[in-house]
Amino acid sequence: MKEQIILAGEGNASVLVQIQKFQPDDNRDLCALTALAFALHKSVVQVRGTSTSSSRENSLLFLVQSIPEGTDVEAAAKAKKPVYQQPFLLALGPARRPVQYFAVLDKVAVPCGTSLITAIDRLFKCHFVFNVHYSPALLHFWHFIAAFIYEVLDPHTVKPIIRSFASSVRAVEL
Repeated sequence: MKEQIILAGEGNASVLVQIQKFQPDDNRDLCALTALAFALHKSVVQVRGTSTSSSRENSLLFLVQSIPEGTDVEAAAKAKKPVYQQPFLLALGPARRPVQYFAVLDKVAVPCGTSLITAIDRLFKCHFVFNVHYSPALLHFWHFIAAFIYEVLDPHTVKPIIRSFASSVRAVEL
């Protein structure tokens, strides 16, 4: 489904700009997840009754943050900024070609392996196991994953923008 997400995202100018930043030897799974996060970006979010805005680039940091190889992962997890309250992935290595992933949960780094898909799977499940709310900036992203990938959320209950993007993805022929 990653290629369909990338192709569906190309219809949105801001998504297309991000897709074009990826080189052919970069991680295609990361490209697809970036396209999905940008396409389903929620620019104004409510946090504790206060409306705040979030750029697409900043919203992506609630999903994946990159650190160079050789960085102390535990120290990086402990030094996370307070704004990142929900679990997110710490990617070790080059930004578009990470070699290892960790889920950061309450300043603790949990190894998630070398596959982004496995890491996203574990991150998604962490939200359920620990009963943690999704980051408001990524709410549409996670609802897409829940409704159309895991099918644990009724697709009719998600926002029209999410259903519309899912239809665009399904309509892509490879």
